[in-house]
Amino acid sequence: MALRNQLQAAGGFQHVAAIKLSEADSRALADVALGVKSAEAGSYVLKYASRISEPRESLMLHLRHAARYAPEAELDALVNIAHTKFGEDADAQFTLFKATQESLAQRGANFSDTLRVWTADLAEKLLAPADDAKTPWVSMPLDGASNSANPWTLEKRQSADGDRNSLFLSSLPAGETLTGILRSRPFVIPTKLSFFLAGHDGQPAGRWRRKTSFV
Repeated sequence: MALRNQLQAAGGFQHVAAIKLSEADSRALADVALGVKSAEAGSYVLKYASRISEPRESLMLHLRHAARYAPEAELDALVNIAHTKFGEDADAQFTLFKATQESLAQRGANFSDTLRVWTADLAEKLLAPADDAKTPWVSMPLDGASNSANPWTLEKRQSADGDRNSLFLSSLPAGETLTGILRSRPFVIPTKLSFFLAGHDGQPAGRWRRKTSFV
């Protein structure tokens, strides 16, 4: 909190930029910067995200903060980072686009040419016919969810039959901070259908009772 308060003062980030920090210190400072709602903080985390590798969800947190608070002139750089880090992840890019759109609307600012091109490119990707063979499952946000990012990632998990190498759609790699609905595309159901489902037995708002695997 003391460091955050120091960074809230005008020129705080300029002083930090003059210091040579290790990657670990840069990461810690960038996390603190997420609590500072200023153009300087937005600019700092945007530069940080462009040069440091972060897990998907952590990177999304930094880029959403940059979208909300970075100076308008620097938002084109956010588009370049979105293309570089999330080139084929249209869901992630759309989340960043929405944050940028809301930020510009609050400021009464207009889209730059780069942002307009990004808008058209995203619209084309999101409206393109889905390849059912490649995307048999569709992630949908819960009504009223504050974060609509896709929580699902493929992860190897051990199942009740002893298999340790099968891939499961899992929310664990993203830190279990996101929620969503996972819905299959229409398919012809066979005479018998079985599957493994790993999770907790209990309602989301309550305390889980035991770890559960269903077949």
